[in-house]
Amino acid sequence: MTRRAQLVLGLMAGGAVVGATVLQARAVQTGSEVAFQDALSLERELQQQLFESEDAREGIAANLEKRKPAFKGR
Repeated sequence: MTRRAQLVLGLMAGGAVVGATVLQARAVQTGSEVAFQDALSLERELQQQLFESEDAREGIAANLEKRKPAFKGR
C-alpha cells in the first residue's frame, strides 16, 4: 500500500473525510461539465471551504500539539 493510501485510510478512520469527500465528488462531477477556468474557480472555492472547516483547524492544532486529531466530519 502506498504512503498516500495509508494516509487517506487513516484520515477516513478518524472521520476527517466526510465533508471532504462530498466536496470532492461535487468538484469532480461539476468540474467535468464546465470550462477549465470555471473548474479552477470551483476548486478554489471548495478548497477554501475545507480550509475553514472545524476539522481543518483540529488537524492543524493536533499536528502542532503532536497528538492524534479528533475529527468530527465538520
